Amino acid sequence: SDMDVKVEEWRGSRVESLPITTIAIHPTLGIALIARKNEGEKEDVIDLVNMRPEWMGVMNRRLSLGVKVEGVAWIGDKAVLACLDGTVQMISPHSNIIESTQVSPSPLFGVSSLGEGKAALISHSSLLYYFNVDEKIILKSISLGIESRLFSLATFGEDVAIGGLDSLWILNGGNEKKEMRLGRDALRMGTIVWSVSFVREGLLASGDSTGTVSLWNTKNATLITSILRHEADVLSLCVLNGKIYAAGVDPTIVVIEETSARVWKDTLTKRIVTRDVRSLCSWGNGVYGGGSDERVFTIRTKPQSLYFLPIHSNAVQCDGKYSLLTNTDHVLICNTKESPSVIAKIFSFHHLPITASCISLDGSIIGMATRESTSLYSFDGNSVIKVRGDLPPSSILICHPSSHLFIVCHNIIYRLETMEGELEEVFRLDCESLITNLSIDISSSSMCLITSRSTAYRITLTSPPSSSSLRVTLPIVSSFSSSSLFILSSYISSPSSPSLFSIHSSSSSSTSSFSSRSLFQSGFISSIASSSLGLLVSSDDSSWSIISPSSQVLSLSSSSKSTNSMERDILSLGFHNDSLRILSTQSLSPSLLPFKSKRFGMQ
Repeated sequence: SDMDVKVEEWRGSRVESLPITTIAIHPTLGIALIARKNEGEKEDVIDLVNMRPEWMGVMNRRLSLGVKVEGVAWIGDKAVLACLDGTVQMISPHSNIIESTQVSPSPLFGVSSLGEGKAALISHSSLLYYFNVDEKIILKSISLGIESRLFSLATFGEDVAIGGLDSLWILNGGNEKKEMRLGRDALRMGTIVWSVSFVREGLLASGDSTGTVSLWNTKNATLITSILRHEADVLSLCVLNGKIYAAGVDPTIVVIEETSARVWKDTLTKRIVTRDVRSLCSWGNGVYGGGSDERVFTIRTKPQSLYFLPIHSNAVQCDGKYSLLTNTDHVLICNTKESPSVIAKIFSFHHLPITASCISLDGSIIGMATRESTSLYSFDGNSVIKVRGDLPPSSILICHPSSHLFIVCHNIIYRLETMEGELEEVFRLDCESLITNLSIDISSSSMCLITSRSTAYRITLTSPPSSSSLRVTLPIVSSFSSSSLFILSSYISSPSSPSLFSIHSSSSSSTSSFSSRSLFQSGFISSIASSSLGLLVSSDDSSWSIISPSSQVLSLSSSSKSTNSMERDILSLGFHNDSLRILSTQSLSPSLLPFKSKRFGMQ
């Protein structure tokens, strides 16, 4: 109660992100692959996120593959990416191996599953490719005509639908091909079919550059109806429970469904973002989307709700003397002594996307990782000096108070005792999975790691180290206090009900648990961090609490969920000089062009 609580709202130091190009969520694993578009010739960024329905997403890892990504689909348990350099990149959620195959000499614009390890791909050269993902070979290619530009792709069983300029094509399991023509608003301006999606067998929806959603009978290639509710291009469609969700340059979400009289009508329009929606996908009981506003939003159907999905990551660290904000290709070192101010900026080598970063409590050590290497910098409060850049690429970096640096490289944990020292391997995960979260106790004698298969282990750093599996379901993040290990987790039976489990240092099962309801008036637990006072816990509705070593709960702030709190992100909790530091940012309002003066691809 005597603690000084300092709330810092940084309006000028927003954590930047990149526009979302496409989202694909694995139907059973619940892993979202989010492709983000980088500017100019810089390579795109891939985020793998573990989804928790109605609650939050948890960053699994960030990848950059040296390519520009246009389409994403899950084929079996592999994420398949269609890229502008004509390659197909394949990612496994539990492996660090990235497979790459050159499929086309021209850009690939879309990919969709054909089942049984096969994918359909479309290229800029008017070709449809049938591709075997497991054997990495082209099974066959079909030309859709000279100068027929292709923009969108969808599959249903063995049926393939392709959207192009002024045309739609339907191909069945054989080589039978049907073409459906669209009209033009103006003679010199063609109608682009930006998106296609099967509603059910024999029924296809398309969204085009006139703002129209059309429904087609694919068996006889006829138009059933057209619905014009958007003021600009419809860039994305998805189907959930027989309803069609549509959005685009006019970011209004329009829901279209079939009435009892078998007539298709728009029944709902919703607005959540201010700029282009580039991607919509359905998963479970909701629709997920994203675009130029950078954040993932979700539309729930039971009950009807629409909100931004918080994604937990370590983009901000505010423990200690300085704070570190991680952007796509640079980090900001911030002094929070008086008023928040940026005092140094460090760019990554060749402006490659940053996959991990860290800062020591006194600010003297800064670590930054890319797909090529991990670099270390020294900082004296005024100048930054690069000390070394020869460390292996890493997905997690931790500067421990003991001045040791811990580096996670896929499934191996290394320790570096001094900046110039040699890497020491302290633990290797034997099973086929990756380390997605790591926490270390204050004495640096034990650690807790969480894997991509949602398993938690406690590692005792004896010689040799020993490991024990912890009995928690769907662990997400962990943190040590002075006497206990805390793990934020949820149950398979109720994944929308997160709980915080306390595990004593001598036990493998939880001794007590805290639900979101026991800590906050409303909202879900979204972040945890350790301090000398106990465990700091924040929620997604701008509330925070402290759990003391004696398991007492001290509530420090509470705010009702409102439009204003939805626009604010609590990015990090920290502790320095007997002050609790809660760092949040206010989302900036983007400048808008009128929809009708804006074409796809313009910012």
